[in-house]
Amino acid sequence: DIHTTFNPPDDDNRGIPDEEDWSTLLGFTLGPRLALPLGPLFELHADGGLGAFTGLSGRLTESDWGWSFGAGLDFYVAPNWALSAFGRWNGASIAPVPHTIPPRLISGRPQNPEDQGPADIRWASAGIGFRYDFRRPAPVVAVRAPEPPPAPAPV
Repeated sequence: DIHTTFNPPDDDNRGIPDEEDWSTLLGFTLGPRLALPLGPLFELHADGGLGAFTGLSGRLTESDWGWSFGAGLDFYVAPNWALSAFGRWNGASIAPVPHTIPPRLISGRPQNPEDQGPADIRWASAGIGFRYDFRRPAPVVAVRAPEPPPAPAPV
């Protein structure tokens, strides 16, 4: 899976570098996918994986390993194409910088103590998208009716 996340700037007037920049993240994970067909058009799925994430801008500037787990529902609009709705829980060994944020310049409100320090990021995501299924569709097998037994010979 390819993951992208865009977070708006903090804009809390704390005087930290890149405060007005959007924080963006890019990641790649690889792992198993379990699918349960719900008829010919729908498929319920759960998937998860481990991979690498990198901060591209804003307060996310590090690169390290991460994970992503989730579930969703696919609706097949063509033999190999599905419209997919999904939800995911994600994490990465990346901490926003700076680790300790100074009080707000206008109100003087400090950062919550539990939010200080280099803690790994966690986030939830949900969305819709298109998915291409590389598996071949199941072959259609024609079933022939058995031949009727030959008629008995007249006596």
